[in-house]
Amino acid sequence: MSEDINTMSAPTLAKTEQQNSEAATSSGWIYFALLGVITIIAAILRIYNLGTESFSYDEGIMLELTSSSFARVMEDIRFGRPPFLVLLGYLWVNLFGKSEVAVRSLPALAGILSIPMLYLVGTELFTKRVALIASAIMSVSTFHIFHSQDYRYYSLLTLMTLVSFYFLIRLLRTGNMRYFLPYVITGALVYYTHYQGAFILLAQGLYFLLQFLRYSWRTCGIWVLSQLAILLCLVPSALTMLNDFTAGADDGDYNGTIGAMGNLGPLSDPPLWIPLHTLLIKFMFISIENLLNVQYILAAVALLAICIIGHQLWSKGRSSSTISKKQPVSIWQQAWRDFSEASPNRSWLLLLALWVLVPVFVPLLISKVVAPVYLPRYTIGALPGFCLAIALGLTMVRSIVPEVVTVGALAILLFPGLSNYYPQEYKDQWAETAAIVTQNAQADDKLLFISTNNESATRMQSVFNVYHPDTLSECTLDPGLTPANEISTQFQDCTEGYKRIWIVTRTIETEASTALEMNMLESISESWEIVEQDSFVGTTVRLAVHE
Repeated sequence: MSEDINTMSAPTLAKTEQQNSEAATSSGWIYFALLGVITIIAAILRIYNLGTESFSYDEGIMLELTSSSFARVMEDIRFGRPPFLVLLGYLWVNLFGKSEVAVRSLPALAGILSIPMLYLVGTELFTKRVALIASAIMSVSTFHIFHSQDYRYYSLLTLMTLVSFYFLIRLLRTGNMRYFLPYVITGALVYYTHYQGAFILLAQGLYFLLQFLRYSWRTCGIWVLSQLAILLCLVPSALTMLNDFTAGADDGDYNGTIGAMGNLGPLSDPPLWIPLHTLLIKFMFISIENLLNVQYILAAVALLAICIIGHQLWSKGRSSSTISKKQPVSIWQQAWRDFSEASPNRSWLLLLALWVLVPVFVPLLISKVVAPVYLPRYTIGALPGFCLAIALGLTMVRSIVPEVVTVGALAILLFPGLSNYYPQEYKDQWAETAAIVTQNAQADDKLLFISTNNESATRMQSVFNVYHPDTLSECTLDPGLTPANEISTQFQDCTEGYKRIWIVTRTIETEASTALEMNMLESISESWEIVEQDSFVGTTVRLAVHE
């Protein structure tokens, strides 16, 4: 029988404390090593095939901006472009170049750093076990991998969200002013990475307002000062954001309204089920097709069933062979104990819930009440919180089945998405589109870029020209921005004196864009014959000959 701690002698107590300390140190090194392995796996998944696909339309716009002059960068920021990635990208491109690998290594690095950062946040909120499982889950999230290979805001937004939460939690835990400035800076950077980072700040603020009675007056005072400081940092963008929110992108998205809340004009009204689809499908699998893979579902279910039955039989055999005076504990009681052990501070559960729900459901509410602001990629700041929630759930049922089994079953379900992700073309194929023109164009041909939405065709032109030598005369048409009676005149001016034109358009799967494209092609076919058409992911190129 072990000694009660109150009756232990001083030497015995010291020895026990030393043993506990050594065990904790050993356990810490194990977790650290496992985190290292997970981070290496995450790095491989985010670096693999980094330069295989050509720049997408959005990536090309960001590349064109960050490789231009500093004056142009500042002009876009003045018009409302979120500045953090743009300024960071400007430095990055000037240091490392404009190739796909060089440019995308910036979001890849942010994505890789997010994995250990999630572990740090998870250990602050829950246990090392929960934090490690959450990091493992996010490391194989196809959604996060995709955005870690995409030269846009979203990988950096994930990282800044995690850093902001880390300093907020440290500030609330300790009430120490040393965390005040880091939290203010990272909180402001969440917003300036992408303006929908405001919903991350909203989730953090709601948590404190609902829980402020738990904290000392000193901590409350520091929090209030931090919010005032963050608001002060956001003042420079307030007027631009208000202008965006009221004007949207009706005037072409770049006429002073770049879309602080997500380019209100082009977005469609989201269905009510979209938040659940984002959380349950998009975050983990990207598409429902990657989940509904029968053989992998059966394999995951079989693994769980076999291990649950085996674990229960082993537990019963162990309990029957062991003489114990303890009262038997039901599975649900043990699950509750595991949950309580993983989440000793229940108030953090509220923070986790707000972290997951606010960035996903509040934009939906705004979309229904005011104007559409919802796209799944805008909600990526909620992904780390969602991974923590899954990890917490898996830890809760470890008395029924060990976490290694549930994580393994989840990995089986995620495998089709990962295996389909790398060979599949997700980005617009501008390199392939440009290659068709480069290989088949004649010296006196003309390039015509036609926009089929409310964005300027010059944006499409800039992406195309990343892969095409500037050897042909070029022209742009914007039917979505130009009165119908002026378009025909502009088309005649563009094509006058030419016998062959290459027409480049983007594939935008909306009724309005499709109708606009068809109307434009019908108008062109009155005096021009389309003799060749090649369609790629996100793009179409047509050769038209004057009749």
